[in-house]
Amino acid sequence: MRLSKQKSKRPFLAVLLIAVVLIVVYFLIWKLATNKPNQPSQQPVSQSGSGSSQINYSPLTDAEKQARDQQKQDIIKQQSASSSAAAPSTTSTTPAQTIVATISRASQPASGQPLAVRVNIAGLTSGECDIALSKDGQPTVNKVFPIAFQATTSGCQGSDIAASEFSVSGDWSLQVIAKNGSNQSTPVNQTITISK
Repeated sequence: MRLSKQKSKRPFLAVLLIAVVLIVVYFLIWKLATNKPNQPSQQPVSQSGSGSSQINYSPLTDAEKQARDQQKQDIIKQQSASSSAAAPSTTSTTPAQTIVATISRASQPASGQPLAVRVNIAGLTSGECDIALSKDGQPTVNKVFPIAFQATTSGCQGSDIAASEFSVSGDWSLQVIAKNGSNQSTPVNQTITISK
């Protein structure tokens, strides 16, 4: 009975030994495949005069710093010379930034509801929106809202105007100007209908 137990252990040990050998061989093949000798180095390399490659981690010398600064100055001079040569020579000052305001929506959802004015602004990410609503014989409604920049566009933040601000129902003239300091957009006009 003991003899048969020892015989059954030998095949198990042989299978275990073969499995270990296969794992080691697989690991070595995988390691060789991932370390290809013809892959370029991932580190910056500087060539020395002797033909060997080595990485230079030392700080810049004073001469190298001067050469770097001179190269920067040369590039700046080159760019300013090319931009002044390309620009026509005029004695007037160039206009400041171009600002364009576009009314994307100006409406009331229902009678007695606030007027929702939505404006897209190109050329500004901050500043203010001046909104004026006028009607013949009625007091003008003037509102100022901050410009808010959101992801890809700017607009007049919180530009809802309560219906109670208007003295009467009817057609009103809406004018929007976006500005920041002395820069401002061309006034944008639209006729809207107010229902109180």
